[in-house]
Amino acid sequence: MKTKKPKTKIDPELVADLEEVEANLDYKESYHRALADYQNLQKRVEREKEQILEFSGSVILYKFLEVFDNLLTAQNHLKDPGLDMVLAQFRKVFEDEGLQEISIELGVTEFDPHFHEAVTEVTGEPDGTIAEVLKNGFTLNNKVIRPATVTVNRKNK
Repeated sequence: MKTKKPKTKIDPELVADLEEVEANLDYKESYHRALADYQNLQKRVEREKEQILEFSGSVILYKFLEVFDNLLTAQNHLKDPGLDMVLAQFRKVFEDEGLQEISIELGVTEFDPHFHEAVTEVTGEPDGTIAEVLKNGFTLNNKVIRPATVTVNRKNK
């Protein structure tokens, strides 16, 4: 046989207070979620701004590389001291902006498709090393923006 539990009277004010507390908890949770979302948005926007600035800077520097190449070609024919000064200024600006020339030692540096673009092969040793640099390559903040255009040594061509 079941015994009946005595019914207790619930105070309606306590019920109302409890509902109000629960509602406030929901608002607090919503507030914290919204705040976290906003902070994540701020971080993402900041990262995107940095990427845009980096990209726009690399586009401009890339365009100047063609001018730099033409000046180097002219200097190889003219041997002008004034042109040397201009080339040094270009190199200084490139360095200040984080642009670095890809270092290549002929006959020593191994061909690496991440940094070099081979246009032809010549008979020579050691096999797989760079024989000639046709166009200098550059990195910007450790990312290749233009690979070096090279000729590669092959033992048996």
